[in-house]
Amino acid sequence: MSLLIPPRNDQADAGGEPVASAVSAEQPATGAPGPAARGARPTARGSIIRRRVAVAAFLLGLIPVLAVTTAGYLHQRNALAASALDRLEAVASVQQARLEAYIEGNLQSLALVASRTQFRVSLAEFARTGDPEAQAAATRILIDARDSTPTLHAIHAVDAHGEIVASTDPARVGADVSAEGYFVDSVSSPTVGRMIAAEDGHIMHVVAGPIVLDGAPTGILVIETGIEPLLELVGDYTGLGTTGETQLVGRAEHGDVFLTPLRFDERAALRRIVTRDPSSLAARALTGEETVTAGARDYRGETILGATRYIEQADWGVVVKIDESEALLPVRNFRAFAAGIMILAVAAVAAAAWLGAKSFTRPIVELTEAATAISEGDRSRRVSGDRRDELGALASAFNRMTNELTESATALEEQADELRRRTVALERSNRELEEFASVAAHDLQEPLRKVRAFSDRLVSSFGDSLPEQGRSYLLRMHDASERMQQLIDDLLTLSRVTIGGVPFEPVSLNEVTGEVLEDLSMLVHETGAQVDVGDLPTLDADSAQMRELLQNLISNAIKYRRPDMPPMVTITADGDGGSDDFCSFSVRDNGIGFDAKYAERIFLVFERLHGMGEYEGTGIGLAVCRKIVERHGGTITARSTPGEGSTFDVTLPRRHREPTSA
Repeated sequence: MSLLIPPRNDQADAGGEPVASAVSAEQPATGAPGPAARGARPTARGSIIRRRVAVAAFLLGLIPVLAVTTAGYLHQRNALAASALDRLEAVASVQQARLEAYIEGNLQSLALVASRTQFRVSLAEFARTGDPEAQAAATRILIDARDSTPTLHAIHAVDAHGEIVASTDPARVGADVSAEGYFVDSVSSPTVGRMIAAEDGHIMHVVAGPIVLDGAPTGILVIETGIEPLLELVGDYTGLGTTGETQLVGRAEHGDVFLTPLRFDERAALRRIVTRDPSSLAARALTGEETVTAGARDYRGETILGATRYIEQADWGVVVKIDESEALLPVRNFRAFAAGIMILAVAAVAAAAWLGAKSFTRPIVELTEAATAISEGDRSRRVSGDRRDELGALASAFNRMTNELTESATALEEQADELRRRTVALERSNRELEEFASVAAHDLQEPLRKVRAFSDRLVSSFGDSLPEQGRSYLLRMHDASERMQQLIDDLLTLSRVTIGGVPFEPVSLNEVTGEVLEDLSMLVHETGAQVDVGDLPTLDADSAQMRELLQNLISNAIKYRRPDMPPMVTITADGDGGSDDFCSFSVRDNGIGFDAKYAERIFLVFERLHGMGEYEGTGIGLAVCRKIVERHGGTITARSTPGEGSTFDVTLPRRHREPTSA
C-alpha cells in the first residue's frame, strides 16, 4: 500500500500555493470588489470613449473640408502660374523679335558701308600702291557712315592680313586683329561677334563682314555699335511687375556672362558669370532650350517663373522672368479666404461630432456603469434596452449575460463552500495519516525487535539441535524481519520528507556529492565504479534532504549495473546550469536501464521493476527522491533505454523564501 499525505492547513502544496488561497483566487467572496473595481471610474471611461468617438467623427468630417479647400487652392495656384507663364512666354517672344531686329539692323549698316564702291576702290588702291590719299578717302567714307548712324561707335577696315588700314579711330590704325574670332569667321560671310568693353568703359557690340571687289574678298569691315538699344530693350519692364526683367546672356573669353545690366545688379554686364546649374534658366537658354518653367532659381537665389528664347545668329540666350512670390500673390488672398471658410467648417464639424458622439456613447457609458456595479457585487443592476439598433441589442445581451452570471455565481459560491468543507476534512485526514504513519512505524519496531532477538537466541542456543529444516525456517524468519526493518525505516524516511524538513539555506551540491561519495566509498570500491562529478550549482535547500536525494540516485546507478562491465556514473549540470531562477543537473549511468513506459511508475511507493531475488531494496528510494524534489518546488524525470543506462534529470529553484511541503 502507499500513503497519500496531502499538505497541512498552514503549508503550501507542490505548486507553492495554499489550497485555501487557490479557492479564494478562483471565486472571490460575495460583495468583494473585483479587479474592475480598482480600474477607471465609469464616468471617466465614458468621457474617454466619447472623446475618441468625437475625434473620429471630427476627422472624418474634416477630411472632405480639407480636400475641397486644398483642391481649390491648388487649382487657383496652378491657374495663376499658367497665366503668368503664358504672359512671360509672350513677352519672351516679343523680346526675341526685337533683339533679332537689332542684330539685323547692325548687319544692314555693315552691308551698306561695305557695298560703297568708292570705299572698296579706295581700299583696293591703298592695298596696291600704299597711296595715303586712297587711305584718307576710305577713312572719310567710314567717318561719314558713323556720323550718319547714332548707334555706331567705330568702323574699321581690315586688310587680308588682319591689319586695320582705315578707321574712324586713328589710334586703331595699324592694329593687328588677326587673332580675333570675328576676323576668321567673317572672311566669307557676315558675323555677329561678341560684346567687348571699350577703354572708356562702354560696352560695344561687334559686327563684321567681308569687303568684296570684283567678286574677290579684299578684307573685312568691322562695326562697333553701342548697346543703348539693348539697354532700352532689357530695361522695358512692361507687364513684368516689380521683380520681373529680361536677361540677355552670351559667351565671353572668361565664360558665359550676362551681357547687359540686371534689374537688381546694374554692374552685371560682362562681369556676372552665369552658373552652370540645371535650375538656372540663363544657362539653359544658352544651350538653345526654349521653354517656360516654374520653380527655377535666378541669380539672387529666388524662386521664379520664366520663359527662355535663343538668338541663334548671335549665340545669345534670352530669359524673361518674374519672382514666384509676386506672380502668385493673388493666391495669398484666396488662401486667407479659404482659411476663414475652413475655420467655420471645422467649428461646425466639431460641434456635430461632439453631439453625435454624446448620443452614441450614452448607452455605452450606461453599460460601463452597470458592469462596474456588478463587478462590485450589485448583481441586481440592469441596463435599459429600449433602443432599436445594435446598441439596444447589446444592452439586451448584457442583461441576459448578467442573469446567467448571477445564476453561475450563486452555483459557484455553493460549490466553493462545499470545496472548503471538503478541504478542511481532507486536511484533518492528512494530519491523521501523517500521525498514523509515524506512530505505526515506531510502534511496529518494538515487536519486530523482539522477533529478531528471539530468533537470534534460538539460532545461537538451539541451532545445533534443530533439524536442517528448522534452521532454514529460522534463517528465513530472520531475513524477513530484516526486510521488515528496512521497510519501516524507509517509511519513516518518506514521512520525514514531509513533516521533518528544516528551513532552507545555501547548499553546494558539489560538497554534498563529495560527502555522499565518501559514505558510499566501500560500495564504489567493491563494484569498481567510476563516478565523475562536474561543476554543480549552489542553491537554497535542505542540506540533509539534498544528501539523501543524491545518495539514492548514485546508489541506484551503482546497484542496477550491468554484470559485464563496471558501473560508470556521471553527475553534471545541464548546459549553463539552468536559468537565473532554476538550476538543473543530471545523474547518468551505464547500467541495465529500463523501458521508457515505466518512467513515471518507478517513482511510486513500493514500485519495483525487478524481483527481490535480483536486486535488494524496498521500492521506496525513488519515491523519496520525488518527495524531496517536490518539497523544494522542483521536478525530477527519468530517461532510459534497456541495456544502455538511465538518466535522471533534476530541476530545482535557486532561491526560496521559505520551505514548501511536498
